[in-house]
Amino acid sequence: TARLDDLDDAYPLYENRALPRELSGRPAKGAEPILLLTVNAHERAALHACFLQDRPARIVERDDVQYECLGYMPPPDGKRGPRRPIIAYECRMGSLRSGAALSATAAAIRHFSPALVIAVGIGFGADREKQRLGDVMVSEQVATYESERHNKDDTHVLRTDIQPAALDWLKRAM
Repeated sequence: TARLDDLDDAYPLYENRALPRELSGRPAKGAEPILLLTVNAHERAALHACFLQDRPARIVERDDVQYECLGYMPPPDGKRGPRRPIIAYECRMGSLRSGAALSATAAAIRHFSPALVIAVGIGFGADREKQRLGDVMVSEQVATYESERHNKDDTHVLRTDIQPAALDWLKRAM
């Protein structure tokens, strides 16, 4: 398998035999990518400013979907070992319609077998008294809000299952 250092002159990267294993959908243990989901150009620009610092992103194309490899996360505690690619992708706003978060994330998971997926952006429903811009929020539960019924008295009724977050993530966040 090719290493990233061997591919420095191969920009832009497209799916081919020279693609590093960790970007091919068959990552080695410990080299599973971290996927960063954005829903608009503002969030994407913030990721570029944070990770790329005026360098171009490496483009990885899968099934006519373009992803951006923003860089690699080194192994924890300075140990030797595989680096995790950080891959960004943008979807449409919402979760249920075509090209929105649910279908885009399912495709990204199928394409890369990631270690985790992080939605980057402004937390919908954040309490401005408790959270500030820049705070990291970890969901205790997840539900699609598009299937809500809005009543005339301004109350809302969910018409979907509420999924609990992974317990180990909640423990890490506490």
